[in-house]
Amino acid sequence: MTNIVPFRAIAKLEKERTAQLTEVGRQMFGPVANDAASAWKMAEPTVDPFDLDSVGGTLGECAKWIFQTSRTPHAMFCVSASIALHSVLYGRRCVGPTGAALNVYLVMVAPTGSGKNRPLNAPGIILQSLGKLASRLIGPPNVTGDSAIQRALRASPCCLMAMDEFGLLLQSTTGRNAAPWTQTIRRAFLELYNKGEAGATWMAKLHADTKVPAEPIQQPTLSVLGATTPQEFYDGLTSASTSNGFLNRLIVVAINARPPDQEVAPIPVFPDLLAEQLMDAIEAFPRAEGNLTRISVHDATMRAGMIAVPFADHMAKDRWALVLADQRQMLDSEFATAGLADRLAENTIKLATIRAISRDAAKPEVAAEDIEWAWAFMHQSMETVMGGVARYMAASEIEAYRKLVLRHVIDAGGAGIARSVLMKKAGIGKFSIAALEDALTWLDRSEEIARASSAGRGRPGIRYTARRYLSGTNEQLLQPSDLLQSSASGV
Repeated sequence: MTNIVPFRAIAKLEKERTAQLTEVGRQMFGPVANDAASAWKMAEPTVDPFDLDSVGGTLGECAKWIFQTSRTPHAMFCVSASIALHSVLYGRRCVGPTGAALNVYLVMVAPTGSGKNRPLNAPGIILQSLGKLASRLIGPPNVTGDSAIQRALRASPCCLMAMDEFGLLLQSTTGRNAAPWTQTIRRAFLELYNKGEAGATWMAKLHADTKVPAEPIQQPTLSVLGATTPQEFYDGLTSASTSNGFLNRLIVVAINARPPDQEVAPIPVFPDLLAEQLMDAIEAFPRAEGNLTRISVHDATMRAGMIAVPFADHMAKDRWALVLADQRQMLDSEFATAGLADRLAENTIKLATIRAISRDAAKPEVAAEDIEWAWAFMHQSMETVMGGVARYMAASEIEAYRKLVLRHVIDAGGAGIARSVLMKKAGIGKFSIAALEDALTWLDRSEEIARASSAGRGRPGIRYTARRYLSGTNEQLLQPSDLLQSSASGV
């Protein structure tokens, strides 16, 4: 039995949760907006979401099979693949107790050659073993734009896209040099995240060609299972990704260490017994009333007959209230990346609903233990994303800023550019003066530019010149010890 934390009365939430604040939380989320002396930290999980014995139900059994047939096995990747599988097996058939659809955007991040390929391909193998209807749930591994996504969802309004090199896709859609037509993929992902809910519809665009269907897709349920390396993933994101709603929709799991390889069969075969167990569970799953419920699941033009999976009891509702309280406090913090928590609760209830269905498909109810497990999963994801943003995206932004500064210095030609003039150039003011000085120091030490003191009319000032132009000059190059005295002039 999963060890579940004692659930506190809702009226005591603020007082008791504040007692859990730690320095780790202060570093992660900064001070709370209305209390500079305090900070907020996510409640520590009480379960290991990647313990294959505690996942439970068909979700855990499929994760175990993926693990056992992986040459380089990672439990967190195997569980993620199983979640993606179950999200489409029951997608467009139900919503969670809050109305959230089951679709998820999962991303597995690991260095090259670390075993991402097996979990990425496993859902497709399992779906093919379940028959023709289940095979329709396999979506394309790549797309060229939102029109391609729309075409895939018209063919199968509930599908899973298993996308290798997901980071490269991000770079082509969200990077600084992304072409306009590729940016439509990002927009589609943003819009489709909650379009699987009851009554929702989606259409990428209306074509002038009358042969292209004009009616919207009913309750499209698109799940994504991506695989990427850390550098490719974070290079595909910008600082805006932490605030525009894209990054907070993703559930990210990452590994750094490569586990020992194990002997596996060269051609993995999904067990017939487990396939029958999955088919029986799907057949036993409650259906909405209506004669067309069965066929509506696979028809993009029909409104799917869906049920709502309820909370099991008041303990589940109380545990959910704690999730909402945590999310609110994170969003109220002043830390720059607090917006990453915007979809924390929604992703938690999606995962909790999937686990509840896998435990008892005939009578699914989201229990407190399901929410606790899902919270632990999201806790891991948040820590992964926060660490990745700090390590990779920050470095990328700094490097881009250095290049911007260097470009302005080069454009000034052999005469160089005064610091006061440089500070007024386009894009320079987006960062602090300290960041500008750091960039200039870096460029100076890497011998890209030279700092020089020029004695003309008025106060002596500092000029920066690209070293490519310095074949000879009357200006005196500054030494590092001179910089403090020169900068004190404010020029």
